[in-house]
Parts: sequence; C-alpha cells; structure tokens
Amino acid sequence: MQTPFFQFISNRCYTYFLERTS
Repeated sequence: MQTPFFQFISNRCYTYFLERTS
C-alpha cells in the first residue's frame, strides 16, 4: 500500500537522514 503521501514522507526522512549523517 504505497501512497504519494507516504512516499513523500519516506523521501523527506531519507534526505534528513543523509544530511544528518554527513
């Protein structure tokens, strides 16, 4: 069950994680 909203949140979390680990 994939929704645009869920993908958006996933993308934001992933980006946040990358920025935080940089």
